[in-house]
Amino acid sequence: MLVGSQLDALLRIAAAIVLDPDGAQDVVQDSLVKAWRHLPDLRAADAFDAWLRRIVVNTARNAARRRRRVRAIAPQTLAGEAQGLDDRVAIGAALEGLDVDHRTVVALYLDDRPINAIAQLLGIPSGTVKSRLHTARSRLRAALEERDGRA
Repeated sequence: MLVGSQLDALLRIAAAIVLDPDGAQDVVQDSLVKAWRHLPDLRAADAFDAWLRRIVVNTARNAARRRRRVRAIAPQTLAGEAQGLDDRVAIGAALEGLDVDHRTVVALYLDDRPINAIAQLLGIPSGTVKSRLHTARSRLRAALEERDGRA
């Protein structure tokens, strides 16, 4: 199966962009439907992986732009899980503070994609990827430091 081995990575990328696990599943499903419909348009079979990732990234970016979400955080009941949950909530909130373009670069970078591969996938220069990654890291660091009272 062409997609089976990539499914987890596609879900991770989509989830990092749309910041919603259910939304990520919808994005991947929509992307697979788009890929199936446009499979005859694929010029080089060896480029299938990059082609599919690009469809997922573009679909996720469009979904993130359309979506205005309200996050509901369940009350913390177990003290041992509270710190881990607090950290995840803080990171999620910091990621929400990034625009879609910066979140996309971070998601692909965290998926172990090299800078040049991210640039090629997004159709932008590698310098732009580096710049967006630098800006995203700075904003994430500032948001997390502010949360911890270090700002």
